[in-house]
Amino acid sequence: MTATNHALTGALIGLWSGKPLVAVPAALLSHFLLDMIPHFGPRMSVVQWLRTQRFRWMLAADFLGCVTVVILLFVHKPSHWLLACFTAFIATSPDLISYPFFKRAQQDDDAERFNWYTKFASRIQWFERPPGAIVELAWLIGASVLLWQFLR
Repeated sequence: MTATNHALTGALIGLWSGKPLVAVPAALLSHFLLDMIPHFGPRMSVVQWLRTQRFRWMLAADFLGCVTVVILLFVHKPSHWLLACFTAFIATSPDLISYPFFKRAQQDDDAERFNWYTKFASRIQWFERPPGAIVELAWLIGASVLLWQFLR
C-alpha cells in the first residue's frame, strides 16, 4: 500500500480509538494487514522500479499525501488529533526499515541483497501488480471519506 493509505489508516485508528495504548499497536499492526491486501506494484523487478523517475514522482506524491493528512488534522483539530498524527506516522513507519535497500538500489551496490524486513515484506505482499492500483484508489477514497467525517 502507499504511505498515504497507511497514514490515513493510522490516523483513523488514532481518531477512532483515542487511547494511545490501543491505537499505537493497532496502527503498527494495520501496516502489515494493509500490505497483505492486493495493491499496486510495478511490472518490473523491485530494483528496476526503485531506479525509475516514475517511482521518484510517486514517492514525492506519497510524501505530500502524508503531509496533507497531518496538515488537515492540525488545521481541523478533531478530538485526539495529536494521537492521530502519531498513529499516522506509526502506521507508515515500517517502510522506513527498507531505506537501506532503497539506497543500495540507487547506487547499484548489490541491490538484490535484501535485509530481514524486505524479505518479510515481500512475503506478505503477495499481490503487488498494476491492477492493484484499483484497490489503492478505493482505499484512498474510502479512508478520505471516513477522515472527513472526523474533521467536520
